[in-house]
Amino acid sequence: MTAKDWYVLFSHRLAQAALVPYGEFGGKPDQVVGARYTIYTTAESPIHDLTINQPWVVADGEKLIVIVDGTLDIRSTITIQGNGFVAFVVKNDITVNAAVGTTWDSTTPLVEGMYIAGGTFKTGTSTDPSTERFVGKGTFAAQTILLERNLSATDHNKDTSADLFYYNPSFLILMPDILKDLSYTWEEVAP
Repeated sequence: MTAKDWYVLFSHRLAQAALVPYGEFGGKPDQVVGARYTIYTTAESPIHDLTINQPWVVADGEKLIVIVDGTLDIRSTITIQGNGFVAFVVKNDITVNAAVGTTWDSTTPLVEGMYIAGGTFKTGTSTDPSTERFVGKGTFAAQTILLERNLSATDHNKDTSADLFYYNPSFLILMPDILKDLSYTWEEVAP
């Protein structure tokens, strides 16, 4: 199954639930009071793209899903507290702006959540030592993943990854049931 098929699969599955039009203009929407999770969509927007231009902090227990019927441009941090959950199901590309990064030796995630792109996931280029490293935590799936960061400004390309991804296994439990149709197999590997 290709990444393009993943977008089609998830967007069609999610469209069967109650969808809320996204109208926050880059800000984080709130979960609908009393709902187990809230699914937002940009499909009814005149511009189907979404630009995250201010920090999103997903609170403990909050569960948000955003269907982007275009591209997602991440220009600010997206972080999760405690048992929060956020997913973006994006028809086209996901691009992380160069300003969303950290120093070469930091391992603090600045982009957290589940990201499903029908196109390319791009970590963005940065030559500024304060933002040259991309650190993401969660699940990242796309047709293509472009690792564009470079640690040449601090001369650490030879000993440190410029793009660092952490898998978040708690998402297997925290994600809303509407996303949990796919099977996972866990095995202990002998040392």
